[in-house]
Amino acid sequence: MSAPLIRKPAHRFLGLVVATQSASQLVLLSLIPVLSQLAGLSVASLGTLMALGTGCIMLAGPLWGHVSDRWGRRPVVLLGQSGALLAQGVFVVVALMLISGQMSAQRALLCLGFSRVVYGLLAAGIYPACQAWSLDLPGPMTSLQRLTALSAAANAGRGLGPVLVFPALLLGAAGPLVWLIVLPLIGLLGTLRVPLAQDTPASVARPHAALQSGSRMLLALAFASTLTVAQLQVMLGPVLGDHYAFDARQAASGTAALMLLIVALMALVQVLLLRHLQRPGLSLMVGSLLCVVGLAVLAGGLGQWLALLGLGLFAAAFAAVVPGYTSLLSLASGMPRGQLFGLLTLVHTAGYTCGFLLGGWAYERWPSTPWLMPVASAVVGALLALRCGAAQRHVQPASRQRPSGS
Repeated sequence: MSAPLIRKPAHRFLGLVVATQSASQLVLLSLIPVLSQLAGLSVASLGTLMALGTGCIMLAGPLWGHVSDRWGRRPVVLLGQSGALLAQGVFVVVALMLISGQMSAQRALLCLGFSRVVYGLLAAGIYPACQAWSLDLPGPMTSLQRLTALSAAANAGRGLGPVLVFPALLLGAAGPLVWLIVLPLIGLLGTLRVPLAQDTPASVARPHAALQSGSRMLLALAFASTLTVAQLQVMLGPVLGDHYAFDARQAASGTAALMLLIVALMALVQVLLLRHLQRPGLSLMVGSLLCVVGLAVLAGGLGQWLALLGLGLFAAAFAAVVPGYTSLLSLASGMPRGQLFGLLTLVHTAGYTCGFLLGGWAYERWPSTPWLMPVASAVVGALLALRCGAAQRHVQPASRQRPSGS
């Protein structure tokens, strides 16, 4: 007997889970000025705390992906959400004690660092397990549609995070801390609404040989994509100051506005892709074309508002490429899904980390031509996307087959 179809509400609950995780991280980043001013913590100390969390996510992601293959997606996501709730709760309590003078800065930093390590180690499994869970669910949606929906939800969460900060400020400067507890709680409840599903090997098509040999190329594309995005994120503020005559406050607010605009645009593009694109290879080709055009406009329009158009085109390119290569990886690799998406989390985090370092160094080295290194890494990514997209043309999407049972 065939497995019952699980329709879009299940995927929407998975989207809610990843959106709450993304939103809580952006809320935390938005609180850096508040914590620096009210708690007396240096920006360097706060940056180290953020890096502790992302570093642990990079290390633990593949492990939790493997665990989800053996013990199921729901236990891993529930443990991740519970760990996030616990860690964020500790973070909030310690931050409030530090602000009120009930704890010394040295002891508070140790406790905050502990909370970030716990968060990174436990919450690392949420996103890769949700990706695998989305593909495990039976139903008519293609793998590209499922993964695009999750990516759009994550981007929506990134856009929502800074927005949530403003009404919470009515409670006081430390008011937004409440979201660090509310958001993982919502994610925890949303996880319970997603139905269980077993991975059915019969529902996964055999990958094409050219794609099977191209798994490393797809991972290289993932690394090049996040490497480019991270460089642009680091450079946005300095570029606004040096090339558009913004003062420090204007550059900071302008960067925040641009980041919000970018994630909103990415979510919109991915919703459109979800409706119209069926093949991940086509998504890669569209993304590579938008990437080349966007960065050409961005580099040529430096110092002019035309560069904003280039930045928007690049954001649309990234929105098209990410679900494309993620979907192809699920076809090309012989690895279990959880382990695969855990590895992809590691590659993404490594790309962002290297991009932050490279972007800062490159801007110091070539301030008059800041887009030099991002353009170079983007061109490499575009070439990889074109090649991977061309290799996929003769492969039928796996999720169009009906599962034999679960």
